[in-house]
Amino acid sequence: MQMSTRTRLAGAVAAAAVVTGVLPGAAHADEGTETREMAVVMVNFSDSKIEKPEETRKRVQERYFGQSESINTFYDDMTNGRFQFTPAQADQPVIGPVDIPMAARCETGRMNTLVQEELRKQGLDREKGDYRHLSMVFPDDKTKCGWGGLGSVGGPYSWIPTFGLDQTTLSHEIGHNFGFGHQMRLRCQDGDLANCEEDGTSGKTPMGGGGVKHGLTAPEMIHMKWLNSQEKKRLTKSGTYELRSLHERGGTGLRALDVPMGENRLVVEYRHQAGKLDAEVEGVHAYLVKDGAYQSAPLVDLTEEAASAEAPAADAIKSASDKAGQVRIDVTESGEGSATVEVSLNGEPAPAEAANSVSDGSGTGSGDSSDSGGSPKGDEAGDGITVQSDGKALAESGGDSTTPYVAAGGGALVLLGAALYAKLRRRRA
Repeated sequence: MQMSTRTRLAGAVAAAAVVTGVLPGAAHADEGTETREMAVVMVNFSDSKIEKPEETRKRVQERYFGQSESINTFYDDMTNGRFQFTPAQADQPVIGPVDIPMAARCETGRMNTLVQEELRKQGLDREKGDYRHLSMVFPDDKTKCGWGGLGSVGGPYSWIPTFGLDQTTLSHEIGHNFGFGHQMRLRCQDGDLANCEEDGTSGKTPMGGGGVKHGLTAPEMIHMKWLNSQEKKRLTKSGTYELRSLHERGGTGLRALDVPMGENRLVVEYRHQAGKLDAEVEGVHAYLVKDGAYQSAPLVDLTEEAASAEAPAADAIKSASDKAGQVRIDVTESGEGSATVEVSLNGEPAPAEAANSVSDGSGTGSGDSSDSGGSPKGDEAGDGITVQSDGKALAESGGDSTTPYVAAGGGALVLLGAALYAKLRRRRA
């Protein structure tokens, strides 16, 4: 059935991401629970206002801070309770609606500037540490932005039209705030990690089109330091290791291997259903990390068949090698919540016995994302920033295979790309 451009855009939710303000790095998983204050603000334009504000307020509060299907419950599951958002004002979890002197337009920088001005009038100032994240919820009946959500990469801002209020949209846009890019898929021929071409998105994380039915990937977790020193191992020599399910709640043991591969790294994880997560993911997966960019490491796919609900392990690796870097990985056992992985470095065979001690080269190390928590330098979105998005092309493709950068006002950068959501039905407040 033919769909209008507007319908396709709502379905694919093209979400550009703007590099803006800088956030402090995330707390390491060994340091306990990290809490971040978020100001969630309902916004009224001069010519367009949120319908049924009290009803919308309740829905907004549930989607951000509720006990079921909220952004908070998603990241609680991701981190085994090591991270949570709290409202900037405990007695008013959702602020507003605030009226800003601006007609309904997709001028996100100006919207941000005006909303912060209103918050300062109410005694909330981000520069004074009153909140670390700002999420703006606005009516879209006149803006017609062409995307279902927008998040600043490594910065604290997100813009959510009222029809985009669901856990999938929020997990993706807040993921951009953490520094995550869109996760792509590399098709590698003949099991050779040096012979790969980009081919769509990974489907293994909300940042790669998987939605919230999939958890974050191991490199994304490493970027945020959400794996503690007993859960990841940075390898320096050949070994055999037993991995437990990446998103198993509780428990102990290794969840990720960080393997040197020439100038790059290869992160290896085992995925298995854990509660509501990963019902359609099974097996050992690997991700290529270039230049320390754990936050956007693409999936390595050595198979021809895509994973699905009927075949969740279809794109899992069994064996992979980088002949130039003298690295080889073999999965000898996989299933029922654990996997055994042999890693050979510098041509030295892996011993048969699993050695899961993390004392050898584990910890953060120089190859961890040095800017964990998402904090690339850039200008804050302000008045005059123009967000551009080739929404039609992205909507039709389900996600561009490239992530081009273009200059915008004030020296900021705009990342063009689709939010990569499977389906997002338009909803009114």
